[in-house]
Amino acid sequence: MKDTSRKRTFATTLGLLFIGGSGLALSGLSNAAEDEGSTTQASEEEKKPGFTTDSFEILPELQLSAYYDDNIYATPRQEVSDYVGVFTPILKVKSLWEENSLNFDAGASLGRYADHSGENYNDAWVTMDGSFSVGDNTSLFGGAGYSHKHEPRGSLESDRLAAEPTVYNVTDLRLGMRQGYEALTLRVAGTYQALAYDNVERVDNLGTIYNGDRDRTVTGLGARASKRLDKSLSIYLQAFVNKRDYDDTVDVLGYDRDSKGYTASLGVTKKFGRNGKIDAYLGWLSQEYEDHRFDRVNTPNYAASLRWYPAKSYKLTASLNRTLGETTEVGSSGYLYTQFDTQLDKRISNNIVGYLNYGYGLVQYQDVNHDDVLNTVGLGLNYYMTKRILISGAYSYINNDSNIEFYEYTKNLLLVSLKAKF
Repeated sequence: MKDTSRKRTFATTLGLLFIGGSGLALSGLSNAAEDEGSTTQASEEEKKPGFTTDSFEILPELQLSAYYDDNIYATPRQEVSDYVGVFTPILKVKSLWEENSLNFDAGASLGRYADHSGENYNDAWVTMDGSFSVGDNTSLFGGAGYSHKHEPRGSLESDRLAAEPTVYNVTDLRLGMRQGYEALTLRVAGTYQALAYDNVERVDNLGTIYNGDRDRTVTGLGARASKRLDKSLSIYLQAFVNKRDYDDTVDVLGYDRDSKGYTASLGVTKKFGRNGKIDAYLGWLSQEYEDHRFDRVNTPNYAASLRWYPAKSYKLTASLNRTLGETTEVGSSGYLYTQFDTQLDKRISNNIVGYLNYGYGLVQYQDVNHDDVLNTVGLGLNYYMTKRILISGAYSYINNDSNIEFYEYTKNLLLVSLKAKF
């Protein structure tokens, strides 16, 4: 007889967390943003989370999450469900200096499946960034980071034939300079990113998926000039050039995926009302590939973000973005991803915030007949027990509609989490 004790124990824990969470919340597996207007019932004497020294603020966090996923492999048929627990410790350090700044962020996200241990993951990251003043209205800024990640099932770049999630490492570096001239600000920055992927066994036991041909470096150089027209309105012009170099000259299918390109755009930032803000730009994106079988990508480039308080106790956020991603799909150079997300928060009481959200994504693989439409809807509830403790519950529904049946899937997610700041 199959041993179900571990699953029963996990399910019992999940049930207890639901009871303590005082309801459901939505946003998939992500944490709901803490509403700026939310407060708690904690007394004024309660200390602010974290610890301070003469120079730094130290902010430890711990999050325990449990969720149920009714389609863990994101497949169109023979769906498999499981319970998952996630342990997430985080440490943030922020400088308290008046002029310069230095910030540190390190953490891990450890996921454990009740019945399918092959899906377990151990993600971790460490980042550091800061700025240094070198004169009147002139400063240098930069940062570095390293992360160990996994590709979730159903993500845009995951291989559906992998027996386990693909693990990869990312190294990021950036350095720039900012110069201010009264209402005019100029920024110039260079970026470097290196990605390295592990090989993984095939689900059909027909060998190993070689991911070495996905290893690459991405370098870039960008500039931005912004002009403040008044206290609430600014306009800006920005441009960015990039070069994507793969470690292997060609991949296992014989494609040379090296490329170079640019984006250029004109944007506006406007503040309005009570902490309302809109930031939007429109421009052009172009990317040229070394392999002559890949067409050059030329398309409008745009993005927008909105923060609005339409009425007392309500907050609306929305974002629109278009990016060009890399892919290993046969015959495709990459994919254009147009993503729209919106969320409405409602402060129900001093320490309870509910929210609804919706996400839409259009994935257009280049040079091949493959398009996906991803819809996500959800709802959630955040209970701020104190300034230090947040209990959340969430539900979300995800549907990926593709013109290729192999990539279609739906899934339902139920989540509860406990977040503590020390």
